[in-house]
Amino acid sequence: SHMTRVRSTPGGDLELVVHLSGPGGPVRWYKDGERLASQGRVQLEQAGARQVLRVQGARSGDAGEYLCDAPQDSRIFLVSVEEP
Repeated sequence: SHMTRVRSTPGGDLELVVHLSGPGGPVRWYKDGERLASQGRVQLEQAGARQVLRVQGARSGDAGEYLCDAPQDSRIFLVSVEEP
């Protein structure tokens, strides 16, 4: 699977974008192995093949490994939250 490093700044919005190779099938997001859902500061959005995970007001606790799991694709993001 494809791995991307992402650096976010505290208080900013963290946005992870995945362009799937094909539509169809469920897409699931995980952080450090825990399933994510749209709630509170976390918003999951999809428009066709474009999948977006948005975390509003990033905090140090939002750092970690995020996985976008789809039938044909999986993407891993290693996220750090630190001052620039």
